[in-house]
Amino acid sequence: MPKKNAIEKQNVGRPRTFNTVKELEACIELYKDYLKQTDKPPTIAGLAYYTGISRQSIYNYKERDEYFGTIKSLVDWILMTYEELAITSSGGGIIFLLKNYGYTDKQEIQQTGKGIDVSIQWDNNPYSNLTENELRQLSTIKNMTDDELENEVQKFER
Repeated sequence: MPKKNAIEKQNVGRPRTFNTVKELEACIELYKDYLKQTDKPPTIAGLAYYTGISRQSIYNYKERDEYFGTIKSLVDWILMTYEELAITSSGGGIIFLLKNYGYTDKQEIQQTGKGIDVSIQWDNNPYSNLTENELRQLSTIKNMTDDELENEVQKFER
């Protein structure tokens, strides 16, 4: 028995349900008519169920060049329908839709310290009798190196 060329494609698996793009398009049109009659929204799963194939099979058709445009058009139509439903419905669908487009619902609050008086009560606070100026000086001293601190102490001793 001769060996098959490695490049030659073998026909394995189930035969395709739709042998031509026209067959697929005709089935999609029948599905759309069904949706109009039943007032249901379109879904890939719905088309799969209606045609008796799996959702994955529909996505597999999209991988074939000749079916790509038809499946892409179907998916775009389904997304357009969902967007229209989200916008026109009174539920939170529009929020979900906007989140999918990158919007967020977080709030950013900018607060400045102007006009805000904050007082902290602290029991046994050893610094409670110091003025604001004295506290600032302590803060400066705290950030000094040992040599700088020694120089400051010598200034007071003179």
